[in-house]
Amino acid sequence: MIVVPVIDIMKGLTVHAVRGERRAYKPLESTISNSTDPVEVASIFSNIGFNYVYVADLDAIIYRAPSWSLYSRLKSVVRYLMLDNGAKSYRDCVKLLDLGIDYAVIGSETFESMSELKSLLEAYADKVIVSVDLMDNQILSPIQSVRTLHVDEYLRILHRFGLCSAIILELSRVGSGLGVDTGMINIINRLTPLVDKLYVGGGVRSIEDIEILREIGVYGVLIATALHKGWMRIEDLRRRGYL
Repeated sequence: MIVVPVIDIMKGLTVHAVRGERRAYKPLESTISNSTDPVEVASIFSNIGFNYVYVADLDAIIYRAPSWSLYSRLKSVVRYLMLDNGAKSYRDCVKLLDLGIDYAVIGSETFESMSELKSLLEAYADKVIVSVDLMDNQILSPIQSVRTLHVDEYLRILHRFGLCSAIILELSRVGSGLGVDTGMINIINRLTPLVDKLYVGGGVRSIEDIEILREIGVYGVLIATALHKGWMRIEDLRRRGYL
C-alpha cells in the first residue's frame, strides 16, 4: 500500500478540494505548508518522504488551459509524478508523456473516445492510470454509453483493453472527512482482482481507512485534506510503514 498526497491546482495556486464543487474551491490552508505554490507544496511532500505525488490541473480540466510550463517544475521536485491535466484524446496523453511525466492520469470525466482509450492502453498501459471519476457513485464521462455503466462494468471493459492501473475517485466525498463509503468498499473488494494497481480517493481521513483498504487489496490511496488538517499525522504514517 502506498499513500499518495494530492495537489489540486486552480488559477496557478494549490486549492482545497471539497466535494467536487470546483468553482468554490479556496486557496489551501494547511498545517504542513504555509505556501499555496504547487511546486513548493510538492517539494514539501517530497521532503517529508512521499515518493509519489498526484496533481490535478483544474485549470486544464475546467478551463482547458493546461499549465505546461508548470509540469516540468513539479516533476523536478518529486520522485514520481501522477498528473491529470484533463486529457481528452490519445494525442493529449502522448503529449503529456513526452514531457517526461511518470504517469498520465486519464480521467473518465474528460476523455472522449473509448476506441482511443483502447489504443492508449495497448501502447502505454504501464504509463497510464485511468481515473474512474464518480459523483454519488455515477461515472462522469462525455461518452453516453460509459455514463450508464456501473464501475465494475467499466473496469471489466478496460481490463480487456490491457488496463494495469486505475483510480476510483468519489468526488462527492473529497475533502469531506466522511471516510470511505462502506458501499464503495464492497464495490472495491470486487474490483481488486481486475486491476494490478488500484488506487482509491475521496473521503479517506484516517490510518484506519487506509488499513481497511489495504486489507481488501487496494494498492494506493489518494489523500489531501486529512494531511493538511492534521487528521492523519505524518508520524503515524511513518510508524506504520507508509513513509
